[in-house]
This record gives sequence, C-alpha cells and structure tokens, in this order.
Amino acid sequence: MSSNQVNTMSDNTERPPVEVTDWNELIQYVQYLCRNTDKKFKICMVDEEQEEIRIENKDEFDTNVKYARDHGLKSLILIIYIGDERKFDGIYHIRKSKEELNIPKTSGFPLDKLQNLRGNVLVDKWYIPVKSEEALGVCLTAAIKLAQEGKLDTNVECKQFIETIVPEAFRKLQTTQSVFSWPREVQYGTFDMIELLIDLVGTRLRYPPVPITLLNTLAITFDTNTTFSQKHKDEQLPTRRIYKLDDEEFLRKSFNNKTGTYGWLRSFIQRFIAQNGLKNLRAQFEYINNSKSTTTTAMEYNCLLKLFSKCYQCIEGRHFRLLFTRSIRQAIKYFLDAKKHKDESSTHLNELNETLIELCFNYEMNDEVNAILELLTVPINDDTPLLSTPIAPLIMPLEQLTITKKSKSQDNDERLAEDMNSLTMNNGDAERKNIKKQRTEEQVITPLFSRNHPTDCTTDDLLSSSEKRSLKRKHRREQQRHIAKKENKRSNTMPIKTYDRSNPDDIIRFFGPMTVKVGNLYDQLQTATCNGNIREVLKIEEKLKLLRYVDMIKFCLSKVFFYYVVWM
Repeated sequence: MSSNQVNTMSDNTERPPVEVTDWNELIQYVQYLCRNTDKKFKICMVDEEQEEIRIENKDEFDTNVKYARDHGLKSLILIIYIGDERKFDGIYHIRKSKEELNIPKTSGFPLDKLQNLRGNVLVDKWYIPVKSEEALGVCLTAAIKLAQEGKLDTNVECKQFIETIVPEAFRKLQTTQSVFSWPREVQYGTFDMIELLIDLVGTRLRYPPVPITLLNTLAITFDTNTTFSQKHKDEQLPTRRIYKLDDEEFLRKSFNNKTGTYGWLRSFIQRFIAQNGLKNLRAQFEYINNSKSTTTTAMEYNCLLKLFSKCYQCIEGRHFRLLFTRSIRQAIKYFLDAKKHKDESSTHLNELNETLIELCFNYEMNDEVNAILELLTVPINDDTPLLSTPIAPLIMPLEQLTITKKSKSQDNDERLAEDMNSLTMNNGDAERKNIKKQRTEEQVITPLFSRNHPTDCTTDDLLSSSEKRSLKRKHRREQQRHIAKKENKRSNTMPIKTYDRSNPDDIIRFFGPMTVKVGNLYDQLQTATCNGNIREVLKIEEKLKLLRYVDMIKFCLSKVFFYYVVWM
C-alpha cells in the first residue's frame, strides 16, 4: 500500500489520511471520537491484499508492523469504526528497525532479508522466494558483490548465509518431489536463482581457498538425477542465453534422441564455463598441490571432483579426460598417501574414494580405476608404484580382443583317442599291481565319518539297518497318533447351551450372565465417554444394540411362561 493513497470518508468528502506515529496516538484518536457516544469501536488495518484486519492491542499492532516491514511495505492504512460507521482514516509510515539503524554502512549485506530467509527456509513448512527482487535473489546479488571485492569470507552475515541458507534452499528447490507440480513461473524463477548461484561460485572460485560449501551445492545442480533436472531433461537450450565460450568442445552437441538432451542443465554448465570456471577449477587443484596438507584437504578434493561426476551425459568424455586427467591422478596420489599414513578421518577419505571411482567409471578412465581398486588391496609400502607403470585396463576395447576357435577336424579326434589309449595301456597294469599290494600288505583305516567334517555326516552313515527300521516304525506311529488327535478334536464339538422354558429359574439362570454383561457394557460406555474415546463408544453402542434384541426375546418368553402357568 503506497503512502499517497486517498480514502473516502463517511461524509463522502475526500480527505487525506491522518498520519499516526504509534499505537498510543491511535488510542487517543479513538478516545476523542468516542467521547459523546456509548457505541463500541473497532480498529482495523488494511494489508497488502486490501483486506481489513482487526487489531485489539499493542502486541497485534507491533506484529503487523513487523510483518509489513519484512515484506518491504512502506506504510499501513488504519481505520476506526464507531459502531458500523467509518469515522477515521489514518496512515502509519513504517520506519526502519533499530537493528537496521545500527548496521554500519560498510556491511553491504541485507540483514532483514537474511532474517526473512531463516524464518522461511530453515523450517518444516518452508517457503523459498524465487524472484530476483525478493530475499534470496537480493542476498545472492549482495554475496556476488562481496565476492568480487574479496570480502566474502570475512563478512560474518554473508558467511552465515552461504553456510546455512544456500545449501538448504537449493537442495529443496531441486530435489523435492513437489517440483513436478510447481507452475511454470516458479520453474523460471528457480532457473534464475540457479544462475545467480553459478555467478557466485564462478566469482568466488577465482582465488583460494576452495569454497567447499558452494561447490557441493553447485554439484546438486550439475546432477542429471535430481528432480529439477528430470523435470526439464527434454528442454532445449534457452535461446535467450548465448555465451561466448573459450572451450566449446567440453559439452556434447549431438544426441541420439530429441528427448533427454538436458538443455537447461547444459545452459548452466555453459554459464559456468563462460566465467572461466574450468580454468579456475584446475587452478584450485594446483593451489592444493602447492600448499601443505590440512584436515580439509580430502573435502576440498572431493568437492572439486564431485562437480562433474553426475552429469557425464552432457560432457564429452574425451575432452574431459584431456583437461582433468592430471588433476584426478593428483587426487588419487593424495588419497593413497593419506590411506597409508591415516592423515585424515576415514569418513572424508571414503567419500573421496567413492567420488574418484564414480568419476573414473563414468568417463572411462580405466588406468585410474585400476590404480584405485588394485592398489587399495595391496599393502602400500615405499616400493609401491603410483601410476608410474601402465596397468591393464578393466575395460578392454572390442577391437583388441582376439577369439580363437578350436577346429573339430577328424585328425584332432583321432589324435585324442590315441593319447587316451596309450595312457590306459601303459599305466593300467602298474596301477592294478599297486592296488593289490596295498590291500594285502596294509590295512586300510576307515574313517568314522564318511565326509570331511563330522557335521557333514548323516544318520545313514551311523545307524545299522535294524536301527533304521525301528526309527521308521516309531515315526509312523507318531504320525498315526497325531492324525487321531486331529480327528478327535473335530468330532468333539462344543455342546449347545439350552434352557427349560417351563422352568423360570432355568430362564433366569440362562439370561442372568447376559444382564451382568449389559451392566458392564454401560459402565464401559460411561468411562469411554468421559475419556473422549469416540471409537470405543461406537463399539460399545453396537454391542448394546445387539443385546437389546436379546432382552426383547427374554421379555416375550417371560410373558409366554406367565400365560402358560395361568392356563395350567
């Protein structure tokens, strides 16, 4: 609501609204208007949707003012009703909060927008604004300016924004299932926010140290398996985005099908390349290699390698290997050295190991895959080579495979038959003599068990034939006894309880437990009603309905018995 809005008064004359400075001044106007009347008054505030909100105390007034300030409103319209008649129109100009007034001008980061994002993003029922003029876009733009000035890591508020808000916001924007149901305007807004994130990462990547959180967040964007990428995998390259690339061979240009081209994702990668992203990425590898290893080195390698590990469908593998083979071998060498000396935690090293294997498999870097898989299984010592000697690749090209087939000619069959005959003729007599000599001169020791281990032995190996027959007879008798028990249970049905209709005592005996049961049900019904257990109340009422029919039958039977006695 703008401050130059004009309201129409009750007397149909156009007057400008009266400026109100605070809640106390508004109450003074109310007291003045109610001085000669006993009618009730009502104070209302007009929101941005032109709806009147009733305000009854100072806390509600302050809450609405704070909400309007957070949403960028400059003024609020106030209305006072006496009875049903509109008597007063006022305007309250929203001033900056004390926190904003105390911010030094050198901060350069919008604290009100940051506070707004904390309340909307870091909650279960979240809301993320995706317009450029809203909180997320304003904060990303401010962070880009700080990164250009080299003050991104020194600004406390901006650092909190990058470490907490950015990862959570872009994870929810790209990985939740509700992405499929968002309207087209929200999809375009998310596209714009991702471009701002790429600008921030590209700017910050120009100087060390490695921005771990930003690269891990950007890796979510460069992933073909996220919900956002799957939603737009059939999109073509946006015509409104044209980048001048120094390295145009990095991205794939031809696809087998028109679907699954990932046009939006390729546009994001193009924007990253246009800001010298590939060059700055390799420079970060050089910085790590020239500096001393720290506790975050494994995390730095992992975030640098993870960036393109899940978007290999959009990248030319040959060109990727040409650019990053040296950097990947550097990371493998560090990984193996760290495994040997256990310099860092196993969690970070395991994550680096998984990223290396995934990256090398996706881009068919066979030597590097073998270096990781083979050398990890061998105890590492000072003599273990690290990629210095060629290793047989896991994936062998088809043209290098040679398949030899055995010929099935008649000459080979005859030669095989002759060899077999010669073997049996030469060795048959000697074998028979050795066996006969062993039987006559040595006593063969028979093992207790017929198999290699005692647990492999069965009862057939231990019992004689008579014992086996007795066991079978015993088993047969057990089966017959079990069948007889089942038949007895089926034949012994429960007797039906009856009563003598000519005997009143018998009737009371038969229906007496039912009366007790009805009384118990009414007690349970009272307890369930007091506890508010609606489900239990409904169950008990159903049981009482059934028992009411039984009571009616009991009454009819008693009348019949009475007339029967009179007649007798």
